[in-house]
Amino acid sequence: MHTGLRITLRIIVGVIGVSALAALAFLITAQFWSAASEAQIHWYGHSTQINGIFSQGIGEILVAWALMTLAGLIVIAAVIFALAISVLALVFTGVVLGATALMLGLPLIVIAAIVWFVVRQSSRTSRPQNSTAATQ
Repeated sequence: MHTGLRITLRIIVGVIGVSALAALAFLITAQFWSAASEAQIHWYGHSTQINGIFSQGIGEILVAWALMTLAGLIVIAAVIFALAISVLALVFTGVVLGATALMLGLPLIVIAAIVWFVVRQSSRTSRPQNSTAATQ
């Protein structure tokens, strides 16, 4: 298996693991959090109240945990997508601003190059060719 594929799979498994642990931690924390007493998870016309979920069947717990994990993965994917779009927008802006600066600065660059060549040529022609001609 290629190294890049192994690294990618490890990252994906790590992200899924972190999302699953965060969902489980939320479900456990919601049992003691009074603000979450009315929170419910809805799927296919069925709803489960989060408060007291561990007193219900194992099927309800696993479905709620799976749905919370999926929600966490969707949030992570949305954040990564937003970051990627932001990076692409910044790169595009940098290219556009760089091209604009080059186009606006090009006349100055050309003038500076002409001055440099003229000064270089004039300094070459004004030097004496040998030291004996300069002493006579």
